[in-house]
Amino acid sequence: MKIKPSLRLYFLVVMIITGITTITLMSIVSFKYLITGLDFSIRKEMRTQAYQLPVSAGNPIKLNNFIIASTFNDLPDSIKNKIDEKEMEVGKLVKYIEGSPLFSPPKAGYFAMKLKRDDEIRFVATLFFSEVDKHSKSGLFPPLNT
Repeated sequence: MKIKPSLRLYFLVVMIITGITTITLMSIVSFKYLITGLDFSIRKEMRTQAYQLPVSAGNPIKLNNFIIASTFNDLPDSIKNKIDEKEMEVGKLVKYIEGSPLFSPPKAGYFAMKLKRDDEIRFVATLFFSEVDKHSKSGLFPPLNT
């Protein structure tokens, strides 16, 4: 059976192509805005939490799902293994996302930021895992290096 080219067929093909293109482009735009919003909110919250409590070398603290330390080496190994200290600049959010978040939820996300106020440097980090209890009993943080 041969399909005859007709105006209806051309219209159907154009509508299908337009729909697929629109859905693809809108998915890419929404993903971009999701990542941008996530970065903005995490960066703002890290700045807020960084100087709430005093921190000394060798004694990082956990505060509202954030790990705050005075040196990069005081951060948990899981963060140090994924984020390079050389990449860290003052005020710059460094992140590492495991998995392909475009089609499925990411397996894990590691975020770290170096902050400086009044010649005092702080490292703030947070992480998440899609599987609860994968790395710790709380599902949020691995044990700190002490």
